Amino acid sequence: MKKLAQLLILLSINFIFAQFQNVTVKNTAINSKYAELGVIYLPNGKVLFASSQKDENDKTFSTNRRKQNSQLFLDLYYGIETNNGNLILDSKFTNELNNKFSESDVTFTPDFKTIYFTWNNFYNTESRKDSANWKTQHIVKASVNENFEISNITYLPFSSDKYSVKNPFVNSKGTQLFFVSDMPDSFGETDIYVVDIYKDGTYGIPKNLGSKVNTKGVELFPFVDANNTLYFTSNGQAGAQSFDIFKSTFENNSYSKIEQLPSPFNTEFDDLAFVINKQLNAGYFTSNRKDGIGDVDIYSFSTKEKEKEKIVICEQIIKGLFINEKTNENLDNVEIAVYIDKQLIDKQLINLGNPYSFKLNCNTIYKIISKKENFKPNEFEIKTGNVSGTLNKNIKLSPIECNQTITGLIFDNNTKALINNPKIQLFKNNEAINSQVVATGNRYTFNLDCKENYKMLITNEGYEPFEYSFTTSNINNDILKDFHLTPVECLGNISGLIFDKSSGKQLDNVIASIYLNNKLVTSQNVAIGYKYNFNLNCGNTYKIVFEKEGFNTSEEMIISPQENKFQIPKSVSLSPTKCVQLLDALVINAETGLPLKNATIKIYKINTLIDSLNLGESSKFNYELNCNTNYRIVASLKNYTNAVEILTTNQIQNDQLFRKFNLEENIEFIAVQNQKQIKTKPIYFDLDKDDIRPDAAIELTKVVDILNKYPTIKLEIKSHTDSRAPDGYNMQLSNRRAKSVISYIISKGINESRISGKGYGETQLMNRCSNGVKCSETEHELNRRTEFVVIE
Repeated sequence: MKKLAQLLILLSINFIFAQFQNVTVKNTAINSKYAELGVIYLPNGKVLFASSQKDENDKTFSTNRRKQNSQLFLDLYYGIETNNGNLILDSKFTNELNNKFSESDVTFTPDFKTIYFTWNNFYNTESRKDSANWKTQHIVKASVNENFEISNITYLPFSSDKYSVKNPFVNSKGTQLFFVSDMPDSFGETDIYVVDIYKDGTYGIPKNLGSKVNTKGVELFPFVDANNTLYFTSNGQAGAQSFDIFKSTFENNSYSKIEQLPSPFNTEFDDLAFVINKQLNAGYFTSNRKDGIGDVDIYSFSTKEKEKEKIVICEQIIKGLFINEKTNENLDNVEIAVYIDKQLIDKQLINLGNPYSFKLNCNTIYKIISKKENFKPNEFEIKTGNVSGTLNKNIKLSPIECNQTITGLIFDNNTKALINNPKIQLFKNNEAINSQVVATGNRYTFNLDCKENYKMLITNEGYEPFEYSFTTSNINNDILKDFHLTPVECLGNISGLIFDKSSGKQLDNVIASIYLNNKLVTSQNVAIGYKYNFNLNCGNTYKIVFEKEGFNTSEEMIISPQENKFQIPKSVSLSPTKCVQLLDALVINAETGLPLKNATIKIYKINTLIDSLNLGESSKFNYELNCNTNYRIVASLKNYTNAVEILTTNQIQNDQLFRKFNLEENIEFIAVQNQKQIKTKPIYFDLDKDDIRPDAAIELTKVVDILNKYPTIKLEIKSHTDSRAPDGYNMQLSNRRAKSVISYIISKGINESRISGKGYGETQLMNRCSNGVKCSETEHELNRRTEFVVIE
């Protein structure tokens, strides 16, 4: 049995190699220094392929690139197949699908009326463990016309934001769609699936191709030929060195036997995206193997069987080298193209020392055009004879001569007069190559090379040196450039910090202005931590003015020395000008009148907190307040309701103010006439008014705080008056006041569904004081009330 198994394995290997005997693999002309990958066959000898040519930042493709850059965004291009299997760039496919392609993920139905392609869900991706490197991908279906313009884009029903589906491929009958996905039932990172395409446009249930095809690794790029043979890419199959190409025949309704393609298809590098034309025994695959031109290249292949089918009646070969006509040296990076009747039939990019070579038909007129940057194009026609043979023809290209000069005069920047004997040095790529000393009135002149980096250094005694850097263009040009040198001046510096004279602390945002002859020279806004800093000319008298709001303006007179580069350190102190008053305050229990310790005092200017005090064991505090200022002072203590004092200081300097802060024990709810209510102080309104007064706002804020603390309770607002007005008037007034209270609470963010209420006028008096009954003011006050009844 062991020998039989070994024999079967040997036969299997021989069969694989027999299929691909004498394989010729070529790097196609389509490749660039960027990434080209994937080929899709189109009618009339055209193909589609993907390229990252637009991305200047795309770095070298490496073995681990798919891990590091799983979203290599590409554009699709048309290519033309030549007779020898080469590919020539034709044009860009379409911008309609330019929505972050991740591979050459396009496939067509056999009638080329429907296209399937992968579309990144780039803007609507749920958080995934790999979302930083991979966005969810969907396969979409669209209609396509003869110009390959798409319409009616729809997502396939098995696409999901939870996993990706990509790499679509429709079989030759248009009855099945193969694709790659990381669905939950995958064996590895990505598996190959197949789904039936029904005639009515619906789809079957996606099926995983099973554990023979799919591994714990990555499977990609399914391609199925006309014989239903599956070719795919994997890094998890046995024998895979990295990403390799495998095949599997369809037997007994499944893909079970897996075969690794031999060399030269597979190498130690990444080899992937295999497609084949069985009629021609030729095709293409993608690889980042060592001999590539760019990041990753498209390679063509053909087999001996294909070559046998060729019937060559007459064929001629033209070949040769590219020569610099001026130096007779070989040229690098020359593009050569062959045309028949203005139709491009082949193109090559030739590297240094390599010959070009084209196979031409006999008895045919060709035009051959060679191009290289900074060289004149070479164009000639050739008519092939009627006998097969080889024509050796070296092509000479003439460099485009490019000469430039720079010339100009040197002036004094202040007087605008010409300077005598300035020295001009010329540097090329930071190396000195020439210098001139120019007499008064004469121009300097230098000859320059094109497309080079230069620097000029202009010096003269008594002047500041001047540097000028520039890069020459690639065309003949005469540059006229004058220079203006600044005389060396006698200069010095004064600098220092600015302090508050009363506190000794450094000040922030001080305006420092310097004057010369009573004219402003410049100003600075000096921030805390920085010094004012002014440059001074020698032998002058300056005035420096320091200004800050709330401080007296300070002026400093400075006579600068005659010595060059002098330094004057001088710090300045400003005296505050503010008017202050002293607040003397006491925190007490509102009910007992006893002092309360450990209170916290917060002091606001309008609504901005400016200070916070913790009284500790004391119940008193003193605080210095600015004159003519509005303050809000809040005293708080645990288990007590905050006491708020609205205070406006006057203009009297050092005036003393005394305030008591009465804190009430924080009882949130009370029962009144068997109704649960929020406890508040009386809500007072001005006579015949319904506006919320500041003192009423304090109490309403307590109500809002309780509603926020207990988010499920609902309130009914009941507004009452006493009996000392007509009944109807009292009813209307209480209604308006109830609505004002409700509006105020809702304005503080409480949902209106939690607040209801109305006015009751004098219909629910708390005592005997009805119409005509003589009562005290205290008794009437008991009836004038607003109640916050908990109803739910």
